[in-house]
Amino acid sequence: MIDFCKNCGDKTFIVNKKYYLCNTCNKERLTRINTKISKKKESVANRRKPIKKQKIRQVSRKENRNKEKLKTTYTIIDDTRECRCEGCGQATFLSHAHLISQRNKKYQNEEENIVYHCMERVFPDMYGTMGCHERWESGQWKKIITLNNYKEHLKYIKERDPIKYRKIILSKND
Repeated sequence: MIDFCKNCGDKTFIVNKKYYLCNTCNKERLTRINTKISKKKESVANRRKPIKKQKIRQVSRKENRNKEKLKTTYTIIDDTRECRCEGCGQATFLSHAHLISQRNKKYQNEEENIVYHCMERVFPDMYGTMGCHERWESGQWKKIITLNNYKEHLKYIKERDPIKYRKIILSKND
């Protein structure tokens, strides 16, 4: 449509019918709008504080401290005790076993709570090659009584964790 441009007053082809502007005047209008928008974006970007990049910890500080305490407890046990399974007397495939689970943080680093148990038996018995560690962890009375020193372990648990003790004793009936 040919008409008079409201900005420059020339009789030319009107490209913006809303504002009645010719092509050149419409381009000027659009550049003004774009510069205002870009200035707003720049001012907002300038106001933002830079984000500090930090490495995410895989393990918390508290958990690291607990692991270090446990390592030192293990080294003390390794230095002071004979390296033999306390359940069967075997000297191979040993590991540190907790009488009361490690989930109970109160007794996790206590030396009396940690014993040597074998992970696998060299000479199979009625439970096959299942090691003393696995037998103890099962919590089943029938498997626990096959260990040489189960009475001492149960006495320790009775003093420290009566709930676990009751669970073990109640598994007699199963």
